[in-house]
Amino acid sequence: MDFVRVPSSSGADPLDAFVRAQGDRLLRLAYGLTGNASDAEDLWQDTFADVIRSWNKVAAAGAPGAYVRTMMTRRHISNHRRRWRSERPMPNDELDRAHHPKGEAEAARDLWPLLEGLSPRTRAVLVLRYAEDLDDAAIAEILGIGASTVRSVASRGLAALRERDMT
Repeated sequence: MDFVRVPSSSGADPLDAFVRAQGDRLLRLAYGLTGNASDAEDLWQDTFADVIRSWNKVAAAGAPGAYVRTMMTRRHISNHRRRWRSERPMPNDELDRAHHPKGEAEAARDLWPLLEGLSPRTRAVLVLRYAEDLDDAAIAEILGIGASTVRSVASRGLAALRERDMT
């Protein structure tokens, strides 16, 4: 594998520029998907390790931000399927508050208890729909499912949230 990046002719590294422009937004997405700063940082770093290895493909995608968002979301769902079930990180509110990008930890912590019991795919659909403001077609493309599946997953997820709220 070749990890050497060649700067563009203007002297600026396009990967570095991409990380500076999109890094915080993608870290917020990772936080929405995982629910804590430590897992979000791991997801972000693992995703960007893949981005570095395949930067030419990512850059050629036309919309690198959307391409990386897809990579991250699919990685999260895939990781959750393979995760060693006995490993559970200890909650650390201070760590979350100190490391969450742009100081938005309070709002994310209010949202996370609602999303916590949902499946990774349902959580991803709701985060992409409401936090990333994507339409069903975009979410379907990211997750590799049909738009009708996005709608049904979102509907069931919202119903579960409503039911939980009533109890």
